[in-house]
Amino acid sequence: GNGESNSGDDPEKTQTPISETPSPPTPSPTDAPPFILQDSSPICDPSLGESLIQVIATDGSGNGIPGITLEISIGTNPAEIFYTGLKPELGLGYADYSAEAGLTYELEIPESGLIISDIEVPTCQAESGDSYWGSWEIYITHPN
Repeated sequence: GNGESNSGDDPEKTQTPISETPSPPTPSPTDAPPFILQDSSPICDPSLGESLIQVIATDGSGNGIPGITLEISIGTNPAEIFYTGLKPELGLGYADYSAEAGLTYELEIPESGLIISDIEVPTCQAESGDSYWGSWEIYITHPN
């Protein structure tokens, strides 16, 4: 025998090297399954007080997913970008965009290549008989 014990912990071997520049964990789009369009429909909700294009992104279990990049555009105009999860009190997967009546919008989810077109603010009728501009609601989800 040479008297050495194999059970001794060598501190040099168990240490993990600390990398100089730790990068923050950003979920890469390739990790996420693509979204599919669940529902895209006009809604009449006088309590909103403004015309919104509302997007709700959920996973297969119905949990909201924050941080989804959404691109909205009108015709040939450059797309504007907004994200889900900026209003967590309305849901982690919730996003909204102020829409103007009379315009036709197109929404794209770049990570999934999903495009939802022909989004228009509907004309709604209040109980008083007054008409007002409604909103549009889009549900996207990861298939189970």
